[in-house]
Amino acid sequence: MILEFPVRFKHKKTRAVIRWNFAIILFFKIINYLKTIN
Repeated sequence: MILEFPVRFKHKKTRAVIRWNFAIILFFKIINYLKTIN
């Protein structure tokens, strides 16, 4: 995985990036889910 390399150097920053990526992916999944309903 790409994000494993900078963990030693910027652990907190990497964790924040992972959290934002997860939130963005979840956000788009919700949008696509709402599109399939309508």
